[in-house]
Amino acid sequence: MRIIHSFWSKPSFHLQKQDFSNNRKFGGWLEYKFFLMSNCFSLLTLRREHSNVDLYTDDFGFDILINQLNLPYGDVSLTLNSLKNEDHRLWILGKIKVIELQEKPFVHVDNDVFTWEPFPKSNQNDYLLVQSKHFVPDNYKLALLEVQKKLTNVPLPLNKDINEYNFNVNVGIVGGNDIDFFQNWCNTAKNFLKENKLQITDLENIGYFNQIIEEFFISCLLSERKNVTYLIDCSNDPNVLDSVLQFHLVPFLDRYIHLVGIAKKNELACKQLELRLKHEFPEYHKKVIDLINSFDCKDSSSLYEKMKFERISKSLQIVYSYKYRELKSLKIKLYDNFTIYENEEDGSFCFIEVDPFSGIELHKMSLKGINQLICYFAEPLSLNELIELIKRNLQINNDIEVRQMEKNIVSSIFEEILLVGSLEIGLGN
Repeated sequence: MRIIHSFWSKPSFHLQKQDFSNNRKFGGWLEYKFFLMSNCFSLLTLRREHSNVDLYTDDFGFDILINQLNLPYGDVSLTLNSLKNEDHRLWILGKIKVIELQEKPFVHVDNDVFTWEPFPKSNQNDYLLVQSKHFVPDNYKLALLEVQKKLTNVPLPLNKDINEYNFNVNVGIVGGNDIDFFQNWCNTAKNFLKENKLQITDLENIGYFNQIIEEFFISCLLSERKNVTYLIDCSNDPNVLDSVLQFHLVPFLDRYIHLVGIAKKNELACKQLELRLKHEFPEYHKKVIDLINSFDCKDSSSLYEKMKFERISKSLQIVYSYKYRELKSLKIKLYDNFTIYENEEDGSFCFIEVDPFSGIELHKMSLKGINQLICYFAEPLSLNELIELIKRNLQINNDIEVRQMEKNIVSSIFEEILLVGSLEIGLGN
């Protein structure tokens, strides 16, 4: 099955001012550096599992991805040059253009998706593959209602009562063997866009309109299909969708990361992207840093920020070196510049981070709920020991409850290890 990336540069690099709701500058990333790293990491993790990835882009994209970064794509097409006169706000046009060109089984992967296992395959002609299935967000419902009200000749699948829609999909990963399915989506979407070219500019939120055409429309078409594999099904539990954002559980629990929307503006997520790229593909991390430095972009990180980066890098090496059951046996301890103290007035606990170089207090946080688990790590303790301790204290015996408790504990602690950098994971048993 053919794996493809696409990058239409105009939505990300046009000169007009961008409002927040449709902010595609640098692909929506916090900085240009992370846009470059995302493209690198997405391609390289895909190639590790699938050996070859083809690219559809335009001249500007070719210059960045091929000339400057020298990314190892297979076939490269400049067919997206044909969109140079299109409205940059309709970023969905790039994906439509690329998918309508496919004549054989394929999987289109967004360049903010990172993978740690190959995609499932099938020889059945009606087979379809989609990243995730989940509940319908309220903002999508409002956007669809506006589409139904303001636009003409709305395709029948998008013109039903809002309460009839049972699920929505994320198509950061989408493809399959049924080419007619995708041709139907492309043709209908193109005709709808063409018939409403002038009215679209009156929509309150064009960003969500793109997602209606992409995710919501494809969801409607998929509701009539049976042979569909969802890599992640969170239609009954909205919290499962968080798994595609949880860098701190990769690769020992989760296998796919998709930094959707506002996640690209999250500083911790961006730093984790850089850490992963540096750890797994150091030569491409260096390429990005050298390119950024050539623009005279100076690193403004403090000594402590650089030290914390190295701390987390060390922990990341351990995570990639051990299996999950082995990780749970390693001792974990709070770093010395993190302090926990009890509030004498109400018995609550507070968590303080101090810059060890300047002595300045950086963060102070009241520990509540599951965050209080960090108090156990004033002295070295393994996850296995913590899990047994909590299980005894709460008298949990049901297997399902035990597994859920373990997942919650592991998620919370590895967030502190790999995102916050407050805990050090050691090598001893």
